[in-house]
Amino acid sequence: MSATFCSRRFFLRQSVLAPFTIDLGQLHFSLQYNNWPIGYVESTNDNITIHSGENAIQFFGELQSISSESYNALSTVIQNFLTGQTSKIEVLAGPNATSYPLLAAGIVGLSLNVHMPPFSEQLIASLIFKSMSLIPSTNTRNVMLSASITIKINSPLGQQSPLNIQMMNMSVFLLYENDSVGMLSVYQAPVKQLDAITYESQFNNKYLNLTVTGAAYEKFAR
Repeated sequence: MSATFCSRRFFLRQSVLAPFTIDLGQLHFSLQYNNWPIGYVESTNDNITIHSGENAIQFFGELQSISSESYNALSTVIQNFLTGQTSKIEVLAGPNATSYPLLAAGIVGLSLNVHMPPFSEQLIASLIFKSMSLIPSTNTRNVMLSASITIKINSPLGQQSPLNIQMMNMSVFLLYENDSVGMLSVYQAPVKQLDAITYESQFNNKYLNLTVTGAAYEKFAR
């Protein structure tokens, strides 16, 4: 099983106490979560030079899965990211940690713990029904619904990596005066992308399951 996810940028800060300068070449580290590989990062600069004091090194990379176990680990990281939880990622130096072989031998096995913060934005920014039509039914609990909706979805991977969404499943409650009057379930509805974060979907003749109870439903039915 293999999956590749778009790149994210990482920053590594290192405090060097003794006054000196050293060239490290290009740096390359693997990423692990719960001891399963989930990708890699490498420095954006081909030749990193560190100085005495604090150094900020910019990295880019990919999240990848090479087995079912690493796929599950990566899925957990992404789920944590989307649900407001922090993931503890281990950054490991392997035999190719630097483009200078002599230095690489000295840092093999170096391990850094990085806390990956959760997504700071709302994943689904908005969902708007542009049009909606109800088709009466002889069944008092079910009516047919056709609608066109516009959805704005913020990509967790940043504006440079928009989400490619082609189909969607959706289960939503229909509210009237803040009370539920029914539930709509839509499966495999086609999705059209309008811009980097805006998507449009249209579906026809889907069942809206009504509650048929309460004052809110009675007002809605009238």
